[in-house]
Amino acid sequence: MASGDYVPPVTMTELRSYVLGPSSAQRRSSSTVLLTISHSNLKAQFLDMRFDLDMIVDRIKDKIYSSTGTSASHMRLVLTDQRGATLAELSNPQAPLRTYRPMDGYTLHVIDLDPTSNSRNGWLEDLSLVKKYEMTDEAHSTISFLWKDTLRAYKKTQAAKQSDSSSCCGKENSNGEELGRNLKVGNRCEVSPGQRRGTIRFAGVADEFPAGYWVGIEYDEPVGRNDGEVYSTPMSKVVHMVRKCAPAMLKLWLAMEVSDSFRE
Repeated sequence: MASGDYVPPVTMTELRSYVLGPSSAQRRSSSTVLLTISHSNLKAQFLDMRFDLDMIVDRIKDKIYSSTGTSASHMRLVLTDQRGATLAELSNPQAPLRTYRPMDGYTLHVIDLDPTSNSRNGWLEDLSLVKKYEMTDEAHSTISFLWKDTLRAYKKTQAAKQSDSSSCCGKENSNGEELGRNLKVGNRCEVSPGQRRGTIRFAGVADEFPAGYWVGIEYDEPVGRNDGEVYSTPMSKVVHMVRKCAPAMLKLWLAMEVSDSFRE
């Protein structure tokens, strides 16, 4: 069996080692080293970049260029250990990386020698250096005026709608006596949607409810757990309360006195 073949864990110790061990994505050859890249003009660092020990310095610079934006011709590389002590400067462009004996966790510090580099003085990281749009007081006053005008129109429209709704409900509530004459306690009815049948047990204005005309229906079949109590006050065994302000909707939801065929 090859050394790289998977062997299923048998004991709990082997299982723990398997779970905590490196995944296949973390596997690397013995000639690969993980280095941190720091930059003279950047606060950000690039952790655990992979480099092969046989890579020459020129190829290393090309790889670092894709992450930092510093061209190889303006790049100076310095190798430091975990404590920040300088170990060597990678000055020979054709020397392989193994010449400098790097280890995992070491840092390659990039010194940007380009005087026109975009990363100088924090231009790639300091957002305060970015010019932002500033609105003049005159432009702000104009926009504020337009916004206030739009808000004023919106408020006027909403007030008109509310006025129409109030007048509508007032007219409909004034028809309560007419509806009361048509809907008598004890009449049979059918409630839609659902076509649920029952008996009218209450019709009129109830102090316990908001303004409007209310009808209480005792259904033939159980509906929920309500026994007709309104705020803990029984209302003549009313099982379900249905209320519609508009007379047309009330007639649609609550049928008038039913015929003999309905009772059958």
